[in-house]
Amino acid sequence: MPEIYVDQQTEVYLRDTNIIKKSYLQALSFAKSTGLAVTALTDEEFKKIGVRRNQLLITADTIGAREESWGFSFQGPASNPGQCIFSLTYTGTLSIQTPNRSVKYNLENRKMIDQEAGIPEAFLLHFKALPIKPSTEEEENIPTDVQLTGRGVLLQQPYVEWTYPDSSMERIWSNGREWGFSELPSRKNHAAPGALVLAFEKPTGSQRLVMTTKELQIDKKVDRTPFQFDQHR
Repeated sequence: MPEIYVDQQTEVYLRDTNIIKKSYLQALSFAKSTGLAVTALTDEEFKKIGVRRNQLLITADTIGAREESWGFSFQGPASNPGQCIFSLTYTGTLSIQTPNRSVKYNLENRKMIDQEAGIPEAFLLHFKALPIKPSTEEEENIPTDVQLTGRGVLLQQPYVEWTYPDSSMERIWSNGREWGFSELPSRKNHAAPGALVLAFEKPTGSQRLVMTTKELQIDKKVDRTPFQFDQHR
């Protein structure tokens, strides 16, 4: 089983604009027009808002999933006389699964959310090898209205592209059947054990949810720092 690391981000767009960033800029413009003292987000904070980041670590003995999201909050003169203050908001969770234990942490308040004993046999099922090519049974389970619309290479790894009736699209890693990763339709919007979704798009009215992979490592030594929990950090 190779070490695998995936770093992905998801945003919601209206046309080609992140809707949370657009909302912030509109609110900031209005706040400045009032003549009150305005505390804006820093440039680094602005880059983060409206983004959900998913990091996934998979090794022979660990599955780590880190999910973080950033937004903004606003306090006006009712709370701070003469001022308009914008602040960065944050939510995050970290889940670590090993053969003997599963635990989930809240990264915002640095507390454990849940834990339970693991079942080694069940953990190993994540990596049970699949046939080199999809079996007849696997292919028969593909919904008839889901179409194979392409194959390609993303971040030096091969993928298969599927398109759904609602125009959703996913690109799935197609070189991992040996370790239990299927390239068939997954209906997942980010990478997970069993299906490394490398790209995902879903239109909803005039908006569009877009997930992109920023980094993909296969069979390289992974920096485990994002998957270590320090209660006092």
